[in-house]
Amino acid sequence: MPLVIPQTFANGDPIAANLVNENINAVQTYVNGGIAQGDIKDKFETRHLMRGEYNPIQNQLNLITGIMGGQSYSSAQSSFTGICSSPSGEWDGTGTVKGNILTQETDVSVANTGITFYLAQPADVFFQFQGTPHSTAVSNLKDNTKGGYRRTRFYIYLDGVKQSHSLMTTWDESSAPYKTRMPLSSFWAYTGLAAGFHTFDIKGFTDTKYSLMFTWSTTLEAFYQLPSGASNPTNPSDNPT
Repeated sequence: MPLVIPQTFANGDPIAANLVNENINAVQTYVNGGIAQGDIKDKFETRHLMRGEYNPIQNQLNLITGIMGGQSYSSAQSSFTGICSSPSGEWDGTGTVKGNILTQETDVSVANTGITFYLAQPADVFFQFQGTPHSTAVSNLKDNTKGGYRRTRFYIYLDGVKQSHSLMTTWDESSAPYKTRMPLSSFWAYTGLAAGFHTFDIKGFTDTKYSLMFTWSTTLEAFYQLPSGASNPTNPSDNPT
């Protein structure tokens, strides 16, 4: 149905704030999802669509169809990140090496790998991460503790919850770095993520003194789901006529 303004004012009528707010709310409700197909009498063109809003701090572009964003870092920027020692490091899985070794993995956040974003409505979300690590051969653990190389593991976390299938692993470089330095790459897709604020980030643990990354990047793609009862538009014909 067309837009209905609940309150009208004639010359000389007192204008009360609550009545003005009723009119404003009616317009907002109509514009934000209340427009019916029959209300659009003229041709609807791309010029009628709201432009995207770019956030340079987060490097995110908010569009009417979703969100795009990400960050990239490299040694050319004199940047590095990683994890080191306690509480994530030098764990041998048994707690028998030294008195203060942890008895289980303790994942810690990797700085500058997170993306916080806001969804105006439920969306299908796709997050990707790539990184080039270096895990030192320096450790208080002996090589034979786990039968050879010490390792570093990373995971994607969504809103503080580990996504176990996103596991990325690299090993210490005590020997044959060309075999043990494993480039990191993983992704996570989520269908129907609820509206509101969310965060993707990378967490991990290491058996070595430290595991650093000198180049890494994160990307986010979020596509709003169609309203209930709506269908995908028909693709235009390949025939230019």
